[in-house]
Amino acid sequence: MRDPQGNPIVDENGNPIENWGRWYFKEYAGKAVIEGTDNPKGVILMHVRSAVLDGDMLALRRPTVEEVPPQVQVAGRLMPQSTYRLCYRRAKFDWRIRDENMEWTDPDALHFVAGYKGDLAGTWFNDPLAHIFHMKTLVLTDGATPCHPTENTPCPGHGVAHLLDASLGSA
Repeated sequence: MRDPQGNPIVDENGNPIENWGRWYFKEYAGKAVIEGTDNPKGVILMHVRSAVLDGDMLALRRPTVEEVPPQVQVAGRLMPQSTYRLCYRRAKFDWRIRDENMEWTDPDALHFVAGYKGDLAGTWFNDPLAHIFHMKTLVLTDGATPCHPTENTPCPGHGVAHLLDASLGSA
């Protein structure tokens, strides 16, 4: 992994941080560009300008808006600013969005999507599982593309969650 000047990004001990392998951390915070998802692997594809691993804390910094323009607001259902849990649903090879500020039983609290795109303003603290939380707004689009690789059928309502961050000019 390299910074914009081409210098290797290193951890607190001066060791180069590689693109591949495993990083172990207990807390995450920062901003990133979500370029999409790899559904069969359950991976969120992120683009960052820099990453700093400091002990148990991983901090990510988004590329500048000149390097990567903000997510444009697309047509769809605009969800209000809240704390949204992003989670992989392994059984169906798709993803969930859960509004953590709504009651668990509220029928509008949970949405299934084929993937994520856009500007993540994220955090992950004290969560026993690997959930990332988006702390801004988002747009849910209705999808007509297959989102279950084993079924090859359209998934009505399984659009993409476009993550927005008003501080970047994306909402």
